[in-house]
Amino acid sequence: MIAMWEACQANLKYYQQLFGKNFALVNNNVYGPPPEEIKAGVEKFVDSPVENPVGQQWIEDELERRGVATLEPGGATGFRGDKKSAERIQKMRQASSPPPPKKPTP
Repeated sequence: MIAMWEACQANLKYYQQLFGKNFALVNNNVYGPPPEEIKAGVEKFVDSPVENPVGQQWIEDELERRGVATLEPGGATGFRGDKKSAERIQKMRQASSPPPPKKPTP
């Protein structure tokens, strides 16, 4: 456990470069909820559409695997997410044009 913590500490600059604006260092030496600016940043990141083509393809594959025909929440077509999730997927699809290529089936 100590070795893992030390490795993470040694790589903080690398993580900052890797995650850029999506990196926040939180001092958790004091018990309590995270600072509001950290909480707001995390919520903004989580609520934003997926930009990475690999992540987009994974989402599309999962929707297909689950038989989702429409993103209507609560419908009988397999989508179990809420309206916010459906809107996020629609934004992702609009932002990524053309859509990611389908993986060939073996």
